[in-house]
Amino acid sequence: MRFVKLVEMALVLSFLCTSVSLAQNCDWTGTWSTSFNKMVLQQSGNTVTGTYDYNGGQIQGIVSGNNLVGSWTETSKAGIFDFTMANDCNSFSGNWRYDTSSGWSGSWSGTRTSAPSTGTVNAQIERYYFPTGDWYRGSNQGGANLDIINTGDVGHLFWVKYSVMDHRGQWYDANLQSVYLNPGEETNGSISFVWPIPDGAALGNCQGRFTVWGGYDENADSVYNLLDEQDLAAAFRIVG
Repeated sequence: MRFVKLVEMALVLSFLCTSVSLAQNCDWTGTWSTSFNKMVLQQSGNTVTGTYDYNGGQIQGIVSGNNLVGSWTETSKAGIFDFTMANDCNSFSGNWRYDTSSGWSGSWSGTRTSAPSTGTVNAQIERYYFPTGDWYRGSNQGGANLDIINTGDVGHLFWVKYSVMDHRGQWYDANLQSVYLNPGEETNGSISFVWPIPDGAALGNCQGRFTVWGGYDENADSVYNLLDEQDLAAAFRIVG
């Protein structure tokens, strides 16, 4: 009965959401931080199954374009959900309801935190541009841009860093960024960093560094599996 319900919902989506066919095909496999705590999903074909850390939660659904529609079950409750993946494949938004409800009971959204892969995970920096010229402490430095390409054979969530070493050898990091890429896909100008130059940064020449990583440990708040890097000594100067 539950499978028939899922098929019916998938058919409705195919008729009502014609724009879905134009959306990027994102793999739902991975770990997500959601409105109902951590959720782990596994996609096989157009079927997704998973669990989430709330009252023994389990979900199963069918993918149609960038939509995932299905059912959820908990210890003593059950219902329906409808998720829509963002174009960058890193987050989703949607709604849920109880089986006994006619309208949506609440929202359900999530952000991808890891994407386990069974093939070869690799990426490289295609183009990069370090900031140049003179900069002042207390200002927000722009101009750090790069593009990466997925050179592996599976879709994967990559983590990208922009780091700066000042004249004293002290390293600083801009905010960490992540991007999900399918095999052969590249970012095409979508990765840009802003570094708030701290008041304690030393005057003089600074080295810039871009790095691409294959994983991120949420508990340790650190990246791992270095895939590629580019450095430039004396990329710019802090003058005041």
